[in-house]
Amino acid sequence: MSLLNDLTALTTARKPGGGVTCRIKTILDSMNPDEAKALRHLIDVSDVYGTSIARTLTGHGYQINGSQVQHHRRRLRGAGCSCELPEASA
Repeated sequence: MSLLNDLTALTTARKPGGGVTCRIKTILDSMNPDEAKALRHLIDVSDVYGTSIARTLTGHGYQINGSQVQHHRRRLRGAGCSCELPEASA
């Protein structure tokens, strides 16, 4: 295998699932579809601070902190939790 192939494989590799379920996934699964869509947008597309998102969710009875939001966000860079990546828009 070439170096380019190996580097590309590292870029696209995802760590295996398992372990504790991501707190954001638990929250998303408990929300109605419109709320879940809005939260996904805030986390995956916007640059709203994770602490602001967590504070709003906490105000509505969800147990979450900014670090957990950021951990879920980092999956976009191949780190963080093992939740599914958002689908690319065409």
